[in-house]
Amino acid sequence: MAEQDILEPVAIIGFSLKFPQDATDAESFWKMLCQGRSARTEIPTNRFNVDAHYDPDPGAPGMVNTGFLGEIDCKS
Repeated sequence: MAEQDILEPVAIIGFSLKFPQDATDAESFWKMLCQGRSARTEIPTNRFNVDAHYDPDPGAPGMVNTGFLGEIDCKS
């Protein structure tokens, strides 16, 4: 990814979603984004064997490089 791609502004026109972690509404979610905070968490052990499938190198063949949005399934 080129540096200019990283610095390009993003416009969020609208959204409807369950908020991750401590973002409880649109305002707190926006604040989290503006602060550059990530909502990714460790992959839960009950999802799959992380050690067998995860590699921090996104180019590792046959492996995944991902995270989960923390507690997104617990919010109403």
